[in-house]
Amino acid sequence: MTKIKIALVSANPALGNKEANIEIMKRHVFESGADIIAFPETFLTGYGGRRVFCANAEDENGPSIQLLKEWAREKRCCIIFGAPLKHPDPKKRKAGILVNAGVMVQPSGEVNVQYKNHLPNFGPFSERRFFEPFDGTTVFDTPLGKVGIIICYDLFFPEVAKSLALKGADMLFNITCSPMLSKNFFEAVLPARAIENTCFVGFANIVGQQNKLEFWGGPQLYGPAGDLKIRGDYMTECRVEYAIDLKELQERRKLRPTLSDSRPFLFADISGFLKKRERVRRKKDKIRATKIKKSDSKPTVCDQVRESTHLCPQTSEFADSTQSQALRTRTAREQQLAYHAKTSGANEGQKGEES
Repeated sequence: MTKIKIALVSANPALGNKEANIEIMKRHVFESGADIIAFPETFLTGYGGRRVFCANAEDENGPSIQLLKEWAREKRCCIIFGAPLKHPDPKKRKAGILVNAGVMVQPSGEVNVQYKNHLPNFGPFSERRFFEPFDGTTVFDTPLGKVGIIICYDLFFPEVAKSLALKGADMLFNITCSPMLSKNFFEAVLPARAIENTCFVGFANIVGQQNKLEFWGGPQLYGPAGDLKIRGDYMTECRVEYAIDLKELQERRKLRPTLSDSRPFLFADISGFLKKRERVRRKKDKIRATKIKKSDSKPTVCDQVRESTHLCPQTSEFADSTQSQALRTRTAREQQLAYHAKTSGANEGQKGEES
């Protein structure tokens, strides 16, 4: 098969209501008749916080996935969606640690899972409180072609898409929860990933308000030359459908052989640098954490966060980073108080001279 019908969905999931969200998915699956249908990141639960994710997380053989397997088998399609899952490592799963996952169920009943590699922890995002980052990418074989799943923020790291393409991916699906503040970034990067890797790139985003954030929807599909094939409306629930032809993929890769021209030594060079930087960062965070414990016997911000997140334990990386943040916050507060004291003293002295 060279022609493949792709469906990309933007919808507003009910926060913490898996049953309602599964019904939304069922409607689109049975209405579209697509070969591959993709839903956004964490669509099973909505983009909530710690309590929503912890209360609704399943494992890879959970009841929701079992139900979707039945629909995939009945409609002879692949269904891609995002969900918080229990950690695949038994020890970490027992400790309550979660992962942000992209799941694909195939008509055969096979379940494929890609975990999110990069967790945003800036601005309105604090995913390290809820999830543990994963290392690695996997390409999934389907009767239609090879599929790679990129979860939201991972799109902004070109090595993620490149590794999937070098492993043979024909189609990349970016499932995301992108608020309005990120819209221009995503629409700039999506065609770039298609061009760099001569792949079809699909984008599925939630729409509406979730957890005090406004999401813009806009499902879209790009061809291997970075050309926009189809785009749905912004700020509106919708589904777009487009039939791609894998022959176009083969033709484009002959004209622009970016994959075969990729040079391995560059990846090794980058990997060595990042590993060294990570070791230095963790060492600094541990030193800062030790200073906090020695200088203040009272509960730190990290202690308070740990207490409030006992239902969903965070990783040591988050604990270290939170302690670092606590130190920065306290230092900034002390500097601010010192500045005000100095300023008020100077003002009083000036008033005395004037009198």
